[in-house]
Amino acid sequence: MNAPGNDPWMDLIALCDVVNNFNPLGPDLTDALLPLLNLDGLLWFLAGDIAFGNSDSYGGNSNNWYLVHDMRHDRMEVVNHDLGLAYGTWDNFGPEFSITHGLYHGKRPLASRAVVPDLELKREYFAHLRTLNEEVLRWDVVGPLAHQYRDLIDAAVQDDPKKLYTYQQFLDNIDQPIDVGFWWADAVRPYVEDRHTFMSGHPKLTWPQVEFDLLRNLPVKPEPTESVAIQARVTAAEPPSGVELRWRVVGHFQRVPMRDDGLSGDGAAGDGIFGALIPPQAPGARVDYYVVGTGATKGAKSFVPNKGEFAPLSYSVRFGGVGLRITEYMYDGSGFEFLELTNTTTAPLDLAGWSLDDASAQPGTFDLSPAGVVAPGQSIAVTETDAATFRAEWNLGPAVVVLGDNTVAKLGRDDAIHVFDDTGQVQDRLAYGDQDFPGTQRAQGASAWGCDGALGADDPYRWQLSVSADDQGSWVSASGDVGSPGSFALAGCPSLGTIYCSSNPNSTGQAAEVVASGSPVVGDNDLTLAASPVPSQQFGFFLMSDAQGHVPGFGGSQGVLCLGSPIVRFAQDLLSSGAGSEMTFSPDLQILPGGTVILPGETWNFQLWYRDANPGSTSNTSSAVEIAFY
Repeated sequence: MNAPGNDPWMDLIALCDVVNNFNPLGPDLTDALLPLLNLDGLLWFLAGDIAFGNSDSYGGNSNNWYLVHDMRHDRMEVVNHDLGLAYGTWDNFGPEFSITHGLYHGKRPLASRAVVPDLELKREYFAHLRTLNEEVLRWDVVGPLAHQYRDLIDAAVQDDPKKLYTYQQFLDNIDQPIDVGFWWADAVRPYVEDRHTFMSGHPKLTWPQVEFDLLRNLPVKPEPTESVAIQARVTAAEPPSGVELRWRVVGHFQRVPMRDDGLSGDGAAGDGIFGALIPPQAPGARVDYYVVGTGATKGAKSFVPNKGEFAPLSYSVRFGGVGLRITEYMYDGSGFEFLELTNTTTAPLDLAGWSLDDASAQPGTFDLSPAGVVAPGQSIAVTETDAATFRAEWNLGPAVVVLGDNTVAKLGRDDAIHVFDDTGQVQDRLAYGDQDFPGTQRAQGASAWGCDGALGADDPYRWQLSVSADDQGSWVSASGDVGSPGSFALAGCPSLGTIYCSSNPNSTGQAAEVVASGSPVVGDNDLTLAASPVPSQQFGFFLMSDAQGHVPGFGGSQGVLCLGSPIVRFAQDLLSSGAGSEMTFSPDLQILPGGTVILPGETWNFQLWYRDANPGSTSNTSSAVEIAFY
């Protein structure tokens, strides 16, 4: 049963009706609830109260919680409220109280009817409890927060004339229990440590779980016509009785079995990689996904990422390089913030009814209609100040369209730009920020502009800062900012990383150079290495290392080994130049030879080693490229 429309009262009525009256209980009820309620969020809600001993809650006395209507996904969310009596304070529950406390209470139907009768849901609840215990309910995590918050309110507590306990008791209660007369407040630290120990040894939280060491989507940045394979690799620790993909664009998560049969986008049959396909999605769609494994021994559940719906992985479908595209932005400077939109199509675009917004992504926030009809190749600028002031700041002529007074969709250091058409559909989006996306440009005092591969890709790693007289013809404003508002020229994307250590000429008469492109984000798994010129009809493979070196004529070759030990060889990925003069390779950063792992923050070096006849049989190398990963 689903609520008609997007009315929160109707959603509440529908939810109450299903929770209280639907039969049979178990998986059928779960299926009925999925469109109405975030069930995974409900499990975290219940698990959080149990983990931290908060019985002044839904599962205890039924207090201190809300049902909130999620307008985007049109379903209800359970939200906790008032955790002041956690750590066993209410009812004096000690650190060893039951991990199913309140779940079977007949007047708590979200637990007793929705969770308990569905064995799979209950096992997911135990999995979340285990995650909370392993990652949060530890004194090395809670302790620094406890001291931070104690210090934050210290002065206010001292000055409070109506406090119910002494200031010394306030200081002592992190490590010592206190008697305040009408209740006994357990000490925070012993409670956390003892509760963690108790839960760590609980039989239901120690069942063997399926473990994953890989989760990815291929392709990383799909086109609207492409299906996407979700792949999850299972380690040998615990065999799965099942692996399930959960994904969504809007609404609840769809559930799809994943298989290791060689037919499900999983690679080869029986290789430990389970796969499932997500069908093509609309341009700009953002797809969230996560995976759930079920252990063969006891049926224990495990999640990857382990926070499930709370923090899934996601990918965006490309808008593509043609349309009304975001081509430049500057969120702050000595002058005024601005963004630029360019008609990259071959036909005029009428912007009547079009709009833009920042990260709040609400159609209609800033009206683009006054721009009128934008000619092919024409750019318009949107700024926070009035149009005349902005023109003077950048010395713009009357032909440049400037929409001023944008005070409702202002840009921040870490933000997003959304462009909506006259139906309210997103036509372009760029999430950016050097804090949210480490290593990307910080567009303060100089604008950032998108190169050819960046347009419509929602990928800040493909943007670069403006410098005077660059490919955009950027100039300096009256206040000293650098940019080119109202003027865009399509230009190629710069290479990735830093090239170093030239090698020797090969039989083409030139030394081969390697160029990297793509994204430096490990999770994007989007790296391409291209080396040229290399001799035709020859073979080679790439090497990588986290150390640099310089060894001329290594192993009798004519090249220079630019890597230090240990060296990882992509010998299984043998490349051929064929009739051409280039070897191109896209390594799978999540399945590297020898179990090598690249972590964010690490720098790795890549180089091609290839065969040659110069004039006799020999080998040579390209230059090397150093890439800092994020």
